[in-house]
Amino acid sequence: MKRILMPLLLVPFIILTSCSTFFDFGVAQDAYYQGDYEKAYSFLLLNSPQIIKKQGSIVYNLDEGIVTHATKDYKLSNISLAKAEKAIEENFTKSISASIGSYLINESVRDYESSFYEDIYSNIFLSLNYYHLDKIEDAMVEVRRSLEKLQLREQTLPQLKSALENQLADNNARDVDNQLKSFDSSFYSSALSYYLSSLFAFEYGDLDTFRISREKGEATYKILSDYYEKNDYSSFSNLANMDKDTSMINFIAFSGLSPIKKTQVDRNVLVLDEYVDDNGVYHKPYYTNVVYSVPQERGSIVKVIEVIIGGKKYKLEPFENLGLIAYETMAQTCSGEYVRAYIRAVSREIAKASADASTIQEGDTSVESSLFSDIFTLFSFVAEGSGDLRSSHFFPSMSWIGTFELDPGKYDIVVNYLNSKNDIVYQEKINNFKVTQGKANLVEVLSAK
Repeated sequence: MKRILMPLLLVPFIILTSCSTFFDFGVAQDAYYQGDYEKAYSFLLLNSPQIIKKQGSIVYNLDEGIVTHATKDYKLSNISLAKAEKAIEENFTKSISASIGSYLINESVRDYESSFYEDIYSNIFLSLNYYHLDKIEDAMVEVRRSLEKLQLREQTLPQLKSALENQLADNNARDVDNQLKSFDSSFYSSALSYYLSSLFAFEYGDLDTFRISREKGEATYKILSDYYEKNDYSSFSNLANMDKDTSMINFIAFSGLSPIKKTQVDRNVLVLDEYVDDNGVYHKPYYTNVVYSVPQERGSIVKVIEVIIGGKKYKLEPFENLGLIAYETMAQTCSGEYVRAYIRAVSREIAKASADASTIQEGDTSVESSLFSDIFTLFSFVAEGSGDLRSSHFFPSMSWIGTFELDPGKYDIVVNYLNSKNDIVYQEKINNFKVTQGKANLVEVLSAK
């Protein structure tokens, strides 16, 4: 009777902790990719209850914030991104001090442990929102916050890695150190943040901050060259020539889509070796499957972005690789998920081993599978579901910049996104753009191509 009662009591616990985080964003993603941002937003709005139920309010607010930024509803974008930022900060604090008990709970029951890129690039888009709303001082604050978060992350990243290493050691982990390689990331500063900081400071009239930000931006892309597409940028050289009497036009463009998550299953992971106990009974080896999520790249098909200003053609420079940064920081989050999934799997197999051992009859020389063991096996995949598939869906994967000297006046601007065959895959036209002396004159363009 005891052998039957224990697994039956376990069943409702397993079911309650196996909520799926999957939601099909296909319609919204296709619309966004084609540049139909209003349709993408309508889909999010219509399905908001289901999205929040499956993926949580942080994911919904991040997605709504980026999509409404693309629709140029900068006020709504700010509201959504600010909500997400606040919740991310609260959950990040919890993740550092998480107790061992949380490791025994399915991922979907845990608060969403967002990937760090979602946090810092939320501030980038908040800053751009404020710039477009003509709130330059607020834009400067948001860029500064993104840089402060990077400094904090540099300090806390070793803590997070150490906590996971301790959890693995405490649970007799086998050969899973490779899961923590993602924590060796060297991304601790953002030249994109400094580029925007220099432009906002110039428009605000703070020429000291303008100069310092420009110099730090140059130092960043040279030192952290893995995250940048070039070793030198004429845009920064052109910024060095700007003064209060200069007239220039500046571009920030985004292309592609950052990674999302997909399910990964590591099969037949050895948990317990075979052995013969003191009574001469042979115990079989125990294996398990570890279900977790991993980043899935999406990238960009754009190879060149050209801008035509008053009939003259310029090229933007590929800059900070948001996709790579997103992949690394998402891999760190997924490493934490792997560790927790591994510990849960180990706990199940140890419980199965104990249950099997309890079925030994007098004279037996080997352990046969118990009912408890069979039910554990039956529900192991139910308990793990498909991994934690929660993540934002509309952040870009590449940034582009351009700084060009231009006489004051009004200009018609055409921005062409070109693929490897030099075909135009996206185009945006801006008529009567006013270039004013002593202003940043920042043009922003975005496409998921």
